[in-house]
Amino acid sequence: MGFFSKLFGIGQSGKPETYEERLAHTTQAAGIGAVENSQPRVASVSEELGAAQEDRSARDAFHDGAGRKVIPEIECERVEPHLSAEGSHMELWVTLCNKSPFEIEVTDVELLREHNRPGEFLKPGEKYEARIYQGDTPKDDTLDDVIIRYKIVGNGDYFESRNYIEYDFRDGYYVPREIHQNRSVQDI
Repeated sequence: MGFFSKLFGIGQSGKPETYEERLAHTTQAAGIGAVENSQPRVASVSEELGAAQEDRSARDAFHDGAGRKVIPEIECERVEPHLSAEGSHMELWVTLCNKSPFEIEVTDVELLREHNRPGEFLKPGEKYEARIYQGDTPKDDTLDDVIIRYKIVGNGDYFESRNYIEYDFRDGYYVPREIHQNRSVQDI
């Protein structure tokens, strides 16, 4: 059989070969056992892959359809500073809101070089008011990072949300007005 005959699938009789005949000739030439009607086998493999992906996504809500992790978000909705009479001491209260489809646990809030560990569980859409800082009122606005660490309760995966503080200047002190999310949530 010549090169062009093989290329165009023409058998020794001069008629075009069927897919099964070409497959049988190829497997014989390669020394592989005869394969009977392989088309249904290929279809069943693709069906199995599709079923496996559907099964995985149905049982694993922590990944999207493409297999990427779903990143949960938590947001500081309300900021309420409580100042002492002279303004030198401050407590900062915020309302944390779970914007994700999972139950999360807020494990750590880092603000103005202090760590607060609320250990609060939030269901999807639930809000929680927490005191995240108690100490001296800042005299400058250089420390403007707020880092919130939390985990998904369902699988124990930890995340870190980076935020920044927007200050008001009052009587020589910088008082937090709002906390904005940078939209940079990291998987840690």
